[in-house]
Amino acid sequence: MDDLPPPGLQKFGEPVESVVLWRGRRFGLDLINVLTLGTVLVPTFVIVILVIVGWQVWVRPIDLLMLGTGLLLGGFGITVGYHRLFTHSSFRTKPVVKGTLGILGAVCMQGPILFWCSCHRAHHQHSDRDGDPHSPHLSGDTWIGKLRGFMHAHFGWIVFSGSYRYNASRVHDLYRDPVVRWVDDRYLLWVFLGLAVPALLGGLWSGTIEGAIQGFVWAGLGRVVLMQHMTWAINSFGHLFGSKPFETNDESRNNRLLALLGLGEGWHNNHHAFPQSARHGIRKGEPDLSFDLIRFLEKLGWVWDVRQVTEKQIEQKLRKR
Repeated sequence: MDDLPPPGLQKFGEPVESVVLWRGRRFGLDLINVLTLGTVLVPTFVIVILVIVGWQVWVRPIDLLMLGTGLLLGGFGITVGYHRLFTHSSFRTKPVVKGTLGILGAVCMQGPILFWCSCHRAHHQHSDRDGDPHSPHLSGDTWIGKLRGFMHAHFGWIVFSGSYRYNASRVHDLYRDPVVRWVDDRYLLWVFLGLAVPALLGGLWSGTIEGAIQGFVWAGLGRVVLMQHMTWAINSFGHLFGSKPFETNDESRNNRLLALLGLGEGWHNNHHAFPQSARHGIRKGEPDLSFDLIRFLEKLGWVWDVRQVTEKQIEQKLRKR
């Protein structure tokens, strides 16, 4: 019984109550909804308002440096850690590397490792079919339905939909990992540090409260906004726009812009064709910074058993079209 999630985590995402919204449609309101409203929508609105009013909180070079560094580190936490390591077991690594990637992913405020991986495994199991938590293709073929589908895939699925619920049976293997449990048990601490550290560094740099606020806004909230919407863009744009070189049972697409901005995650059709491959940019001319990091760590001896597809597998898959 030790491999079963504890009651507190097992109920993470269970509905607390139902609320009636527009036209009598009922939506589940739960802990995940509340956290998401706070960590996705609120930071987004704050940043948009600040930009609209003319950057009244002026951004400094140090803020941009912290923002860029945070996006890169947090991005690798999601792409290399949450996605390729924890969800798909694309490689093996040392506990300290595993813990570091887990913490870097957690500061992006996209949920604990077990929750994130449970949702993503459900996506692969039911991609663009009933049961997929964030497909843009299940809301009708009219322009209103397509717009609704896009909004649902981008962030509506986690704010209003109950279909994403944490499912312990999908992540038993991860729960048995003591490093994953240690990181997840301290999730709110990593969220706090992800906002507090930029504020502290911004204040120390300028020696003023205003500097701390600027660090918090641009390198804290700003980083959260950009990182979260980059991830959600793979769910929405990544299933609507781009090429489909491989035949898959869904509408996943390769999108070069998303791949460049998302550290290689935009080669989404490649990924759905070969989900356990640590390398998403599998063909010539497909840059994949996340895989570059994995290869670098492999050369250091910190990563091993890196899964990749062979040229023969790629050719066989292409011939099936």
